[in-house]
Amino acid sequence: MKTKRVLMVMTRDIPASATNGRERTLRFIQEAIGSDIELQEVKIHSVFETPGVLPKLSAMARLARGVMTGAPCALQVAMFSGRHHALAQAIKTFGPDVIYVDGIRFVDQLPVIERLVQGRPVIVDFDDLMSRCATALRGVSLPLSAGYLTKSVPRPIMRLVNSRGLRDAMLRYEAFCLTRQECDAVDFAHAVMLLVSTTDAAALSSRLDARANRKVHVIAPPVATVRGLMRPLHPLRFVFIGWINQLQNRLSIEYLRDLWRRVAPNVELVIYGCMVRQYDPLPNVRFAGLAPTQADVYTEHSVALCPAFLAGGIK
Repeated sequence: MKTKRVLMVMTRDIPASATNGRERTLRFIQEAIGSDIELQEVKIHSVFETPGVLPKLSAMARLARGVMTGAPCALQVAMFSGRHHALAQAIKTFGPDVIYVDGIRFVDQLPVIERLVQGRPVIVDFDDLMSRCATALRGVSLPLSAGYLTKSVPRPIMRLVNSRGLRDAMLRYEAFCLTRQECDAVDFAHAVMLLVSTTDAAALSSRLDARANRKVHVIAPPVATVRGLMRPLHPLRFVFIGWINQLQNRLSIEYLRDLWRRVAPNVELVIYGCMVRQYDPLPNVRFAGLAPTQADVYTEHSVALCPAFLAGGIK
């Protein structure tokens, strides 16, 4: 009999078929928690997923209040701010022993959660340090992406956000706001997780006092070894797998293409994943699109190249 209860506060639905990215990580977390503990999820919708003008006006009011009080609010936080009813109802009816909160976007909800759970543990999973991501995006001049909210955010808004001048200003604003709001989240939480990345954890810890630092944890996800290390067979090829709409993958792909252009090795580089832009052709560089299975990528002739520039680890 499962005696403990955990409530997961989420921004999105997690399909059982999730095979990559944050959705896959969250599915593993769901399965790990749910195997021994009674689990319930509550999804908080963004203002773009909610019909009507009132939610949008509420988000704008949150942004204005932050500016007027000298504590500005990040845009991605404002999109979920003020949406407390479903969360409060789930806590009252389910009576969880632990609250798991997915991401910094719920920092405005943390005071409400703390008041309702009356001392029970609240765990916030940052996954990545979003203030650092905003700074990295600005540094490499890449466009902002709505991520899993792409279907909800109107395209004219994304085009405006990524217009010349405004994009850089918004990333500066997001990084500035999130730097403070990440510290606020640590204050309200009993523990904060940053999966894989000791670099993100160090960046966050540098802003915190000793008491708050003890709340920050890096947890490497368990990985089952499918097969042992083996020497690749000839003809040799190098492979990279990753969707280009993710910043870290785009940086890696552009680095690898530049390496093949400069060195011109007589070995093929095959890049797998969904491509949303076209690159000029290069000798021995091939974009293969989506592979049917990972076995088609990691063959006995293949060596995986994974150059990483965000120092966030390979999840």
